[in-house]
Amino acid sequence: MSLTPAAFELSISRVIDAPRQKLFRAFHWRGEERQAHEAMGFYDGGGQSPDRLEALVAQGMPD
Repeated sequence: MSLTPAAFELSISRVIDAPRQKLFRAFHWRGEERQAHEAMGFYDGGGQSPDRLEALVAQGMPD
């Protein structure tokens, strides 16, 4: 599938001041582009990234 070049990408992220409550949104110019990103696994990846960051922070910085 050939994706059209977008003039810009818009994504909104908000981490709410509550344990484990996060909201991520991405907007696409066309439905085909949204479907292509879903097929590449972006939907699940958005939820995994904060969890990975949290695990790294919990490990602490090496000496």
